[in-house]
Amino acid sequence: MRSCGHDESATLSCAQAWRMDDDALREIFARIVGRLILDYGDAMMREVMPFLAERRDCRSMTRAEMLVIVKQHERRFNPPRLRADETPWISAHG
Repeated sequence: MRSCGHDESATLSCAQAWRMDDDALREIFARIVGRLILDYGDAMMREVMPFLAERRDCRSMTRAEMLVIVKQHERRFNPPRLRADETPWISAHG
């Protein structure tokens, strides 16, 4: 789903999404979905975001549709930022 775009630094909270105009929301929504597809893979994202399984272009979605998805997946769209000393310890044994 390359038409969704890609941006490694973009995040979007529900509050930010509500305040944005339609074009700005559509642009950042598409960039974040593109990044999620690259990070987690197309197959996995199709399972959790039905519009991707339908092969819909991010930019064709209505404002209401985008807001619902941002709300449903807010931790993906706006992941918590960890300080270096908060990085979780990862076991060498999995």
